[in-house]
Amino acid sequence: MDKQFDDLSKSLAEGVSRRVALRKLGIGMVGILLAAVGIGSPTRADAQIGRCATDADCGYLSGQACCNGKCVYLNTDQDCGACGRKCRNGLHCKGGACLPRGF
Repeated sequence: MDKQFDDLSKSLAEGVSRRVALRKLGIGMVGILLAAVGIGSPTRADAQIGRCATDADCGYLSGQACCNGKCVYLNTDQDCGACGRKCRNGLHCKGGACLPRGF
């Protein structure tokens, strides 16, 4: 065990050229930047501003589903219980069903 520790200490103490050190630092910074930006997949932030690919992207927001790439509530007169299911005149959405006003 002592020999392994000594070998590790020696390898860490060896000099590294400035060029190699800067290259590794640059690669690490690019990796951090790409991870922070989130390449390619929808994120929770996307869902918060209304963008989605599947219902799962909106799932943490109660009562929402992904309709045409946007997170929408399924209890509105425009989307009553399903994407694009509109309530006719005189009806309103309540509990996912189009009901006469007053119910």
